[in-house]
Amino acid sequence: MKNWLLIPALLIILLLPLSCNGTADLAGDSIELERAVRDGMTLNEVYALMTPEFKNRAVIYPALNITQLSDGRWEFAAKEGSEPGDKDAPYQVLIIYSLIYSQDVTEGRYMLFFENESLIEDAWFEYEAALDIEKLLWTTETTD
Repeated sequence: MKNWLLIPALLIILLLPLSCNGTADLAGDSIELERAVRDGMTLNEVYALMTPEFKNRAVIYPALNITQLSDGRWEFAAKEGSEPGDKDAPYQVLIIYSLIYSQDVTEGRYMLFFENESLIEDAWFEYEAALDIEKLLWTTETTD
């Protein structure tokens, strides 16, 4: 009779790891996400690496073009009439905010660049540079 009691206990012990949803492995900040992303990942795969709270600090912007110049600077061409959340452009820029609307100038921004929703590059930007990029992508201007 004691053997019959061990079977349910053994099943619980064996099935317990399968019931974990894996949230402990999800990125909760930009540094963890930077370690996890790889070139070629899709936008959905990158989102799948993030905790729900972390996703709330990320905004996607459409772009017509993203180019890294030989001197290391980046050049962006905005998509006319676009707004945050749009993905209907050849390129997308995912901007990660540590704290939404933070004015802390020492706080950098982590950005991921996608071509047709496939990751091509990721980089850190100082607050002012990130703000300029965000303003550019949210307008119809095309400048660097």
